[in-house]
Amino acid sequence: SSLPAMSWQASWRPDVVILVEPSLFGAPAALLVARLCGAKSWLHIQDFEVDAALELGLLRGAWTRRLLYRAEGLLMRRFSRVSTITEAMVRRVLDKGVPEERTALFPNWANLEIVSPMPRDNEVRRELGAGPEDVLVLYAGNMGEKQGLELILEAAHRLGRRRDVHFAMVGAGAARRRLEQEARARGLENLRFFPVQPMERLSPMLAAGDVHLIVQRREAADLVMPSKLTNILAAGRPSVATAEPGTALYDVLDGQGCGIIVPPGDADGLVRAIETLADDIGRREKMGQNARRYAEDRLDKDKILSRFEMRLRRLVEESRR
Repeated sequence: SSLPAMSWQASWRPDVVILVEPSLFGAPAALLVARLCGAKSWLHIQDFEVDAALELGLLRGAWTRRLLYRAEGLLMRRFSRVSTITEAMVRRVLDKGVPEERTALFPNWANLEIVSPMPRDNEVRRELGAGPEDVLVLYAGNMGEKQGLELILEAAHRLGRRRDVHFAMVGAGAARRRLEQEARARGLENLRFFPVQPMERLSPMLAAGDVHLIVQRREAADLVMPSKLTNILAAGRPSVATAEPGTALYDVLDGQGCGIIVPPGDADGLVRAIETLADDIGRREKMGQNARRYAEDRLDKDKILSRFEMRLRRLVEESRR
């Protein structure tokens, strides 16, 4: 449905046509428009949607797998540049047959001015049901059916004996209603759900969380990179995440000392990690400092976009030679 609008835009003859995946369904139109106006084409991958659909069981069958991978590889190799958000995801692009000289790392950034470390005891924290002496375990983000968020409910159930640990889940998504119903059925008085918060409340909301949860299934490793991570790091808060060694999420949190990693689906490990941080405020503060330092060094919006602009200029220069 975007093809008519894209074709109209081609009248001003852009130098580069950029497609962001999802969705790869837009690739044929992007390549066609680029060809018609003599522009270079750039595919930027936020999520490997084909891999995710297959690995998470949304699509099944050997014939379907072969067909989709063949079509995906054919489309990717036709772009002048293919970028993605982590080194591990760049390696996956190479595995799909894109020449190394046509790949680029273009990570997600954090707006370090909008999101910054703030006092934890604020109005948002009190609205989320935690006082200054409590430990607030926060999940803020999409609540999808394929993320395995039932793990958070199980952790809340096992930690119900601790009156000082409170759980809050903030956001929306296809699984939210079911998760709320399950939480009520299990009588989880220490877990509450809240709607998506407006942008002006993002920084105080992140500051309110003592421990942030990043939950994903094993099958999603290095197919997607949780977008919530950049803001958690910018806010200077520690995380507990489910990830496998060697994944980008593991490398950031464990390698930089920004959080604790547990295996995907490991409820016992998740509970232990939450309790470890709940009982050690000094460790939480140290991890938070490491998180902010990493954000300032690697996730600064202006630095990342300046490098991207430089690559765009080089690509345009190539087309004019």
